[in-house]
Amino acid sequence: MAKKRSQKAVATNQAVEAALTDLRAKVYKTVNAAAKAHGAPETTVRRRWKGGNSRAQGNEGRQLLSANEEKALVQWIHDSSASGYPPRKRTVIEMAEEIRKQRVAQINDATITLVNYPPIGIEWITRFTKRHSTLQTLYARQIDSSRVKETTVEAITRWLNTVQEILRQYNIRQKDVYNIDETGFAIGSTQAACVLIDSRLRSKIQAQPGRQEWVTAIECICADGTVIKPLVIFRGEQFSTDWLVPKDLTDGWHFSYSTRGWTSDIHGLEWLRRCFEPATREKANGNYRLLMLDGHGSHETALFLGHCRLHKILVLRLPPHTSHLLQPLDVGLFGPLKKILSAKTDSLIQTTVSRIQKCEWLLAFVEARKLAFKRSNIEGGWRGAGLFPFNPEKVLRHIEIMEPLTEPISVQQPADSTMDPNLFNNSLSTSSPSQLNIDSFRQTASILRAEVAQPKVLATPVRRFIPRLTDTTERLHAENSILKTRLKAATDVLAARKQRKRGKRIALKDQLLLTTDEIYKAVEALDEEAKKRRKKQGKRKPKQKISEVMRESEDVSNNVSIQSSLPAEILDCVVVAQC
Repeated sequence: MAKKRSQKAVATNQAVEAALTDLRAKVYKTVNAAAKAHGAPETTVRRRWKGGNSRAQGNEGRQLLSANEEKALVQWIHDSSASGYPPRKRTVIEMAEEIRKQRVAQINDATITLVNYPPIGIEWITRFTKRHSTLQTLYARQIDSSRVKETTVEAITRWLNTVQEILRQYNIRQKDVYNIDETGFAIGSTQAACVLIDSRLRSKIQAQPGRQEWVTAIECICADGTVIKPLVIFRGEQFSTDWLVPKDLTDGWHFSYSTRGWTSDIHGLEWLRRCFEPATREKANGNYRLLMLDGHGSHETALFLGHCRLHKILVLRLPPHTSHLLQPLDVGLFGPLKKILSAKTDSLIQTTVSRIQKCEWLLAFVEARKLAFKRSNIEGGWRGAGLFPFNPEKVLRHIEIMEPLTEPISVQQPADSTMDPNLFNNSLSTSSPSQLNIDSFRQTASILRAEVAQPKVLATPVRRFIPRLTDTTERLHAENSILKTRLKAATDVLAARKQRKRGKRIALKDQLLLTTDEIYKAVEALDEEAKKRRKKQGKRKPKQKISEVMRESEDVSNNVSIQSSLPAEILDCVVVAQC
């Protein structure tokens, strides 16, 4: 187990670094003044100022990876996390192993191993994380990759500005802005929760009846903090009154059913006609209403949109794959609702029932909805979506922007230096090889070679540049090892896919089961039959050249007149693709 670093040691190291930074910036003239200002030990600051190593630098020789190799590994973790694919602990250890292997790639070969490193243990990842404060381990929340890739700053900003423009153009009041969405529930399934168990027992599981059937609820909230009565869709061929609870608990609610418990185009249209429009008509008082919704198919039918147009309801669709950030119901309501509902159904599960009835689930849903759909949560959903009040930063702060990890470089230069220090300071001022200024680096390298060749004492900028050059070389070598490993993994996947042949359909006839040998024998028989058919058909005619085909198609097109009854405005939208 890695030894936990004390808070006192961390604070002391930070104070020493702050004192050194101020000394380089000439904020303080003496080491004593800088140490006293930051509360750092004077002897430590003086030793470091004279070129001494820190404790971390002193222990670098005992580490499995050098400081620069670890910087490259941290940069890779940063890039992977920002792109939505953070690596597991085991993956980080494997990448560290690959970096070490690349060190001796020119020494070891397939026939002999001259240098062999011991395997990296699982405890190394803990020590590695302790050395880099920007890293932490956690259980990542899963999300569709499309949501990560297509949620951009441009799309979010464009959506929020469009909403504001429509509100001003149609003079829509806050109390006439609504958000509708569907959410599904699996009866019999609950969320994982913190429970209390007897530590003497080895069992750490939580039993549940299991997913029985699906229920869909269509919810709609208003920007003024109110909510419309929901539509609950059960699974069934016919509706049964056994599903209902006492009338006073669901007064004004709407219920329906479908073969799978899902919503449909008919459900969406009926919700608009019988739930939304009558419930908001009096509040609107003839003014425009704005209805925000996602891209579900039931929201985009001609009947749905036509009914909205007739009743002055403006429909605004969310950008694709952004509902987790821009939809108020997703931001502030559905999460608490499902969490509370799971806690309510736990009391039924504790009775060890084998099946939860629909009326029992509905009763728990009524209680959970009452607690989740509070005015504070509704207003929080609109606030979290950056709409009311208008604040794009509420949304944009959740978007990860790919930026390289750069380190500030502060180099003290003598006043009498005749060489341009910026040339040596800026040519290696990036931590990413893709951003390395090659022209500046080549110019610096040329001057460096000329300076080293001369029989004189090297200037201060040159002497400081040489260790930075070695550090950068080591870091780029580690980054190159990481890129090679990632490229090999992707290449292996593609190569394996190419090796898989296209599957063949085999008629089972009277057989219900086939062994592996029987399947391959059947495939071989099909291949033999195909070869025999090809021999009987003989050789095919040679294919025409593309130029000949193009000439023939042009001759035909010149002699054929196209007649169409389509309007001109539709014909203008027709695009003819040429091969």
